[in-house]
Amino acid sequence: MTKGRHARTVFVNIKLREELKAYAAQAKCIDRSYPFFASQKSIKAGFNANSLAQTFALLYEGAGLEGASSHSGRRTFLTNLANKGTAIHILKTLAGHRSISTTAAYLYSSPSQLKAAVELV
Repeated sequence: MTKGRHARTVFVNIKLREELKAYAAQAKCIDRSYPFFASQKSIKAGFNANSLAQTFALLYEGAGLEGASSHSGRRTFLTNLANKGTAIHILKTLAGHRSISTTAAYLYSSPSQLKAAVELV
């Protein structure tokens, strides 16, 4: 369920799928009426947007990543796919955006990418 309360399919790669299967087996995720990831405050309600953002901030801090936010992963994911030649309409769908202009705002261009681009001419 998205911020706008729209259902969406989330695609994950094989490596993440295997990690999620291992987590489910270890956590004994049998009862599907509970969230897949339980929060510290409520096993039945799971994470809300704020608590999930705080959890990501703690994970990034623990990994030594300064300035990272809950959206850093989204921006990095989309930018890396764009840099590998993924079409923007595919990026839009993966991000769950309704507009390509929203997706475009997530993409980052580094100085080295800009220099490489002008060398293509």
